[in-house]
Amino acid sequence: MAKANIINHNGYPAICIDGNVYPPMTATVVTGRVPLGETGRTVDADYYKSLGDAGIKIFYIMCNNLEADPNGVADFANEVQQLLSVVPDAYVMVRMVLNPSEKWLKENPDQLMQYNDGKRIPCDIRTESYIVHSEGGMLALCSQKWRDDYGKVLERTMAEIEKQPFYDRIIGYFLGGGCNAEWFSATPTYIYDQGLYGDFSEAFREEFQKYLDETYGKGVKQPDIPDLESRYLYTELDKEFDKPKVRPLAAHPAPKPTQFPSMHGTFLNMDTHRQTYDFC
Repeated sequence: MAKANIINHNGYPAICIDGNVYPPMTATVVTGRVPLGETGRTVDADYYKSLGDAGIKIFYIMCNNLEADPNGVADFANEVQQLLSVVPDAYVMVRMVLNPSEKWLKENPDQLMQYNDGKRIPCDIRTESYIVHSEGGMLALCSQKWRDDYGKVLERTMAEIEKQPFYDRIIGYFLGGGCNAEWFSATPTYIYDQGLYGDFSEAFREEFQKYLDETYGKGVKQPDIPDLESRYLYTELDKEFDKPKVRPLAAHPAPKPTQFPSMHGTFLNMDTHRQTYDFC
């Protein structure tokens, strides 16, 4: 594996690989979302070559984790080899998504997001390279069990990558999770018009309690999960956006925001609603 770090170069941050400075321009090329367990990435070698000719030498290449996709490393290796065939001096950042498999999601319902009424909303957890359907709802991204299980999957996948003949061209790993691999939920935290909010899952309660213990000391009574009125400033203007009305020209100005006891204007009142800050 190549040694890469960020250095101060002439007063500006710069990428340094094995002692050589590279411009901060990198490339991520989406080569196609294919069904898990199948090959079929569409790699445009000519496009990769044109990027290399333009001076781009650092490329992010997708590698699915081996638990979600047994062909993950093989597909990754094939794309890297095609890249190096046309840009032989290229370096690779491994872009890996750690979303769990459909099997794991089914086996761990207590690690999935739950609303205040007990509901879980089915969803598709999408990434650049694959989609996992979860009938039981969105993964709770704070789940310690997921982190433990997929930390081991990450190690196993990395061990296979280390065996590749181009390992000396890899400079690091870029990890993703959640919807679009951008660490956010595929379902909303709150659905205001239905009075739904979360997260009430066992995974979240464990993580929230851990935070409270570390912040205030163990034995402190856990506050209730703040309700919508405390957590979200839903104004008359928001209602206009949710259900817009057709207005004539020169209509009345937009209504002023509705004030809530938890707020100083649009800022949270920390004197009276510290528990809302803790939750959010």
